[in-house]
Amino acid sequence: DGYIHLFADYYQGDPSAMHGHWRYFRSAKPEDITSLIERTSLLPEGKYLSGFHMRANVGISPDGKKMAIIALANPGNIPVIWRGNRNCLDFIFSSPAQYAESQALFYPQLSLNNQGDVVIIGQIWADSNSGPRTPYARLIHLNAANKIIHQEDLVCADGSRICTDMRPKEDNDRNKLL
Repeated sequence: DGYIHLFADYYQGDPSAMHGHWRYFRSAKPEDITSLIERTSLLPEGKYLSGFHMRANVGISPDGKKMAIIALANPGNIPVIWRGNRNCLDFIFSSPAQYAESQALFYPQLSLNNQGDVVIIGQIWADSNSGPRTPYARLIHLNAANKIIHQEDLVCADGSRICTDMRPKEDNDRNKLL
């Protein structure tokens, strides 16, 4: 439908302070970001809604009816997901849920299908007491109830960064990602 959905948070400049306070905006007109309508009131209140890393990512289903947001909550790098369902022009979000155990810093991408399954893949920086951090990729497949169907760590052979293409294997068929 062309409406632009923008999620923003802010960092107050104090590394020890809890940060990451979500705000949600939608464009007033399709494909036009010059005028935004604040829709933050549509985000749920409660646990995990502040104090998270700003490495959040958003995915939307091909039919435009579902949205997912993932981030790491602080303290403890807890992976959380927010799910939104389309209601007219906006998304109404459920309370965030923890979808996996705490982990090292995670730089993910995500893809969402029309049924609500989510595929998350991203680079993880594993802490090492004996040397530099070791990057590897983690693949996670969640069902619509936020349960892990599959998880796999993909080691990078030469220790370099990992780039993943999340485009569908066939044009206009994102179900092939799952």
